[in-house]
Amino acid sequence: MAKRSRSKSPAKKKKKTPAKKKTPAKKKSPVKKRSPSKSAQAVGKTRILVSADQSLKFDTFCRAFYGLAFWGAMGNPHKKFFGVDSTGNALCDGLPEWMGTMNLLFVLNNLACLRHGSDAEKKKLCMTHSVQWAVWFMLICAIGRNSYSGGAFVDSEYYAGVACCFLNMVLSKHGSEGARVSSNSVSLQSKANKAFAILTAIMLFNTFNVGVQGGEGYFQGAELSQSCRSHTTMFASFIFLAGMEVWHACLGFKKALQKDAFTVSIVINLIFVVLTAKNAALMGPMVHLNYALCFIQIGTSYWARKSL
Repeated sequence: MAKRSRSKSPAKKKKKTPAKKKTPAKKKSPVKKRSPSKSAQAVGKTRILVSADQSLKFDTFCRAFYGLAFWGAMGNPHKKFFGVDSTGNALCDGLPEWMGTMNLLFVLNNLACLRHGSDAEKKKLCMTHSVQWAVWFMLICAIGRNSYSGGAFVDSEYYAGVACCFLNMVLSKHGSEGARVSSNSVSLQSKANKAFAILTAIMLFNTFNVGVQGGEGYFQGAELSQSCRSHTTMFASFIFLAGMEVWHACLGFKKALQKDAFTVSIVINLIFVVLTAKNAALMGPMVHLNYALCFIQIGTSYWARKSL
């Protein structure tokens, strides 16, 4: 008998399950270190005493006060500062008026910066002021008080002067917190920068005549008293340090403040023209140089101001 063949049913194919992808192990994030709190950071640090605006306002008050004192608002300036009725030289007796006018220049520059200046410009001006007050602090110390070793200043004015200079020096430095120093490289392509260079050169020339030469050309070789020499030295420092502000305007100011700086230059030099005319008979041949320098500065400032 033939054997019945068993029909083999096809074997069921097992479905292959896709292999599970291995998920990469999560990297442990580094433990973040806690930054010290603000109170912890402040430990051991001195605080900023004033803002740039506050420093400029106090600086303006002090310069206006001394400007009025030089102009005689508080009595004879020679008597007030040096305890004498006169310096013994007619031209030197008129120097406080010139110094009062220089203080007006500083005040007007401050007011312009407070009105139109950015925070960065105000801080840069405060940095310049800190240097100015430091120079005056040491200058007053060098001139000395008349109660010791033949100094020139009345004791009360001596101590008031050094205190005012030291306080303003510190406050101006605090007001300049965060200020960036301007580059010493400057382009002289613009009319404004050319004008600032001319004005600075004239101020350096005047510093040489009044400071380095001691005003010899103006006083025509006359013997000068101690109070007269002290006045001359202080006036020379005003000229030199005003030159710092002029060059600072060239390096660190934008157009609005540069325009203000030229306006101030025109006003101040017009006053100097009047003072030159008032003292023309006492200046000798130097009167012509004075007129020329004043009118050059007025013309240069006007020419540059129109370009802005």
